[in-house]
Amino acid sequence: MKKGFTIPELLVAIALFALITGAAVNLLVSAIDAQRRSLVGQNIVSQSSFVMEYMTRALRQATKELTDPPDGCLLAGRGYNYEETLTGEGGIRFINAQGVCHEFYLEEGRVKEIMDSGDPENLTSDNFIVTQFSFELLGESQTDLLQPRLTLVFALESASAVQFGLRLQTTISQRNIDIMR
Repeated sequence: MKKGFTIPELLVAIALFALITGAAVNLLVSAIDAQRRSLVGQNIVSQSSFVMEYMTRALRQATKELTDPPDGCLLAGRGYNYEETLTGEGGIRFINAQGVCHEFYLEEGRVKEIMDSGDPENLTSDNFIVTQFSFELLGESQTDLLQPRLTLVFALESASAVQFGLRLQTTISQRNIDIMR
């Protein structure tokens, strides 16, 4: 009698091998997809952290408008700290710590900044789309007797095939005391 495998034994072995290989490939594809999502998430957190930190530092150190329109930076007038603008899809204008007119705004899914009527600079990369960029001002004028502060809401999503989003909100209080000089 010859020793060997019968056709049913061979078919069972091939089926088991295919099942185990399929499970291993599926596990590998899932791990690669999880890594891809993790990298996109890491990049979006890094990008949003940079933009929020940059903007909050500049907004916290804003100074009061001490000249009258139209000579000043803020069209709202003398004694204001911030003003909402209609540049792009909306933004905020203020005088930064160096005395330069500074503006952050949203345009075509990207946060941009302009300093002293110069060229706009992108703060967010092409890899992300900003879906929300809004401000709520409180105490922005000299007459309201409130310390200037604003709430910034910032949301962005990945522009790649891997969908990942993040929404951040922070309240910024102006560092300088709200008094007219």
